[in-house]
Amino acid sequence: MANLLLRIARLVEWPNSPPQPAFVISIAGSDPDEPGLRLFLSPEDAPTVPIEIRHVSSLSEMRRSRIVFLGRSLGSNMKTVLHGLEGSGVLTVSPLPGFGEMGGMVELSQPEARPLILNADAARRGGFHFHVSLLGVARLARSGIASH
Repeated sequence: MANLLLRIARLVEWPNSPPQPAFVISIAGSDPDEPGLRLFLSPEDAPTVPIEIRHVSSLSEMRRSRIVFLGRSLGSNMKTVLHGLEGSGVLTVSPLPGFGEMGGMVELSQPEARPLILNADAARRGGFHFHVSLLGVARLARSGIASH
């Protein structure tokens, strides 16, 4: 999963934001795949700025991130969290089934299918644009309807 997050980060046009001393990835909730995020720190894959991985529990902490990985354990609170992150310039990622249809930007789906479900509408509202090569390997979720 760590490699997938790195590829996603490189294939996203980020909204204009002031330079930050570190690329912050926050983890909210718990998820069985969470230990894989630690591998994101491998030096050969690192971007030009340091990467920080933080466990967070509040919306204000999440809003200070570049990517927020929302664990499955947030379940019924997911829509509230997504609403609280609107307009923050934070890319939202989760493995929770239906995350893209809820308004999340990147849903990590099962590997036997295309590994990503992208909500381009939610991303655009947040100031993000997905590179065409990322769109080519993903399914799209828009306005609550998944298309293939």
